[in-house]
Amino acid sequence: QDDMQQTSIKLAANGSAFIVAANTYPDAAEAPQWTVSQENLKAKFKAWNIHFHRLDKTLEKSSLFDWRTSDDPAIKYYSGEADYQTTFTCKAPKNAHRVYLKLEDVNVIASVKVNGKDCGIVWAAPYLIDVTDALKKGKNRLEISMANTWYNYSQAVNYGIIKDENYWTNGRTWDYKEGKVLKTEDLQPSGLFGEVQLIVEK
Repeated sequence: QDDMQQTSIKLAANGSAFIVAANTYPDAAEAPQWTVSQENLKAKFKAWNIHFHRLDKTLEKSSLFDWRTSDDPAIKYYSGEADYQTTFTCKAPKNAHRVYLKLEDVNVIASVKVNGKDCGIVWAAPYLIDVTDALKKGKNRLEISMANTWYNYSQAVNYGIIKDENYWTNGRTWDYKEGKVLKTEDLQPSGLFGEVQLIVEK
């Protein structure tokens, strides 16, 4: 219309797409509609082993958690890489076009392997990983390697919560209120937490 092309595209949160425009403009037409249905594939997950690289420390947890909630300062303020390992069992999906592993909350970036097969990397919602070619009926092994930013650790060092003579930064967070500057501990969400699901696309 008026020598311009118009279209509507649905994207996931933080999603992106390549749009290629032609030099010629066809007559306006309705785009074809595809109907895709999704449903959960029931899976039973065992306990999680979480290994923190810099600490050389491994935890066993029945559920995932935000590192900020830990009573251990080394984990609460941890910045760096961590590996998550667990196993789960599931039935073979029926009439499935694709099967996705859905992570509820990833802070900040994670790579996923199922049964030793690299399935990809996620860093933005909705945190879906295609595991169709790696998944099998019965027992499966899930490995997730992830990393957060240095922000939380830098806050702990700045406020003297953690002593580290080899670390220096001038990146600090302050609150300003009624003419006074106050120190604050403003931590970012960290780690993998929330529900882990298998989603079948038909």
